[in-house]
Amino acid sequence: MTTPFDSEQLQGLLILAQDKRPDARAHLAVRMGDMILGTDLGSMSPRERELAEEILQRLLHDLEMPIRRALAERLAAEGVAPRRLIVQLANDRIEVAWPVLLKSELLDDGELLNVIRTRTFQHRLAIARREHISAPVSDALVRPGEQDVVRAVLENPGATIATDTFESLVEISQADSDLQEMILKREDLDPRLAGRMYGWVSEALRRHIIENFEIDHYLLDKAIGDALADVVADHARAAALNGALVRIRAALDRDDVHDLQMLLPLARAGERSLLETLFAKFARVSVATARRCLYEQGGRALAVACKGCHVDKSLFTEFFIAMRQLGGPSGGLVDPGELFDTLSFFDLVEESVAEARVSAWRRGETRGPLVDDGMVANEDVRREPLSPAPTRKMHAGSPPRRKPLKRLN
Repeated sequence: MTTPFDSEQLQGLLILAQDKRPDARAHLAVRMGDMILGTDLGSMSPRERELAEEILQRLLHDLEMPIRRALAERLAAEGVAPRRLIVQLANDRIEVAWPVLLKSELLDDGELLNVIRTRTFQHRLAIARREHISAPVSDALVRPGEQDVVRAVLENPGATIATDTFESLVEISQADSDLQEMILKREDLDPRLAGRMYGWVSEALRRHIIENFEIDHYLLDKAIGDALADVVADHARAAALNGALVRIRAALDRDDVHDLQMLLPLARAGERSLLETLFAKFARVSVATARRCLYEQGGRALAVACKGCHVDKSLFTEFFIAMRQLGGPSGGLVDPGELFDTLSFFDLVEESVAEARVSAWRRGETRGPLVDDGMVANEDVRREPLSPAPTRKMHAGSPPRRKPLKRLN
C-alpha cells in the first residue's frame, strides 16, 4: 500500500548517504526502494517529483554496484519508479541493468534502441528476452548477427519480427542449420519465406514446412530447383577456377598464352569475357574474330582455329563440349550430331590449310564465312556437305539417335 509523499524521507536519505559504512549503504538501498515503492508518486507535485528524481539519481551514482543491483531488482517490475532512474539503471553495468532491461515496462523503444547501440552484448541479450519486443527493437537486435541474441529473439514468442528482418535471417540461415530450425518454428514466418528455405534445409525440416505452412507446390518445386542450381553452379565454378587464374596470370606475365588447356576452366565456369579475350590472345586474332570462332553454329570455325594453332583432337573435343555447355545453339546442351560433324571436319581439314586460314584472319580477312567446304581436301566429302547430322533415316533399323548430352559438372 502506498503512502503520501513525505519530503522528510528525502532529507533522511541524504543524511544516511553520508555514512560510508557497508551496512549503512545496504540500509540506504533498502530505504530507497521502500521510499520509491511505498510512496504515492501521484501525490507529488511536479516540482517535488523532479526533486525526488534528482536526489535519487545523485545518490545512485555514489552507491556501490551490489547496492545498485539490489535497487534495480526491486524497481524492475514496478511501474511507479521514476523514469530517469530506470533509464540510468538500464545503462549501468550489466549486473545492475539486467533486471531492468528484462522486466521494466517504463523503458520505451527509443531508450531500448539506445542501449542496443551503445551498450554490450549482454545488454542486448537481456532486451532480447523481454516479454514483449517491437519490430524495430527485434530488427536492431538481430542486425549485429550475435548468435545468442538472434536465438533469444527467435525463441521469444513475444517478439514481433518484421518481414524484412525475417528475409535477412533466412538468407543467413543457408549456412546455419540451427538457425533454420529456429526460424521455421516461428508461427509468424511468411509461408513464402518458408518455401524459399525448402531448397536447402534437411529432410526433417522439409517435412515440417509441408506440415505447417500453406505453400503452393509449384513454388516449392521452383525453390528446390533454384537452390540446387545455385549450389551446383557455385560448386562447379569453384572447382573449375581452382588454380586456373594463377596459371593464366603467370602466362600473361610471360606474354605466353599458348596452351588451350588453361582456358578450359574458364569455359566450364562461364567466364565469357575473360575467355574471349584470352582465346583471342591464344589464336592471335582480334577479339571479334575470336567470338565468331567460339560461338558460330556448326563448330567448324573453332575447329579450324584450333587445328591451325596445333591443338590435338582430344583437347579440341573437350574445349568444344565446354563451349557448347557454356551456352551454344542448343541452350547449354551438346548435340551429338553437331559434335560428330565438327570432329569429322577437324580430322579432314589439313593442318597447313588451317594455318593459312588462321593467318588470313590475323591479317583481318574475316568478311563472309570464316570457313567453307573447299577447305576439306577429300573430294568425296566436298561433294556431300558435312552439315547434316546423322539421322534415323540415314541409319534405318539402328538404335534411335541419342538425346543431347547433359551438362557436365
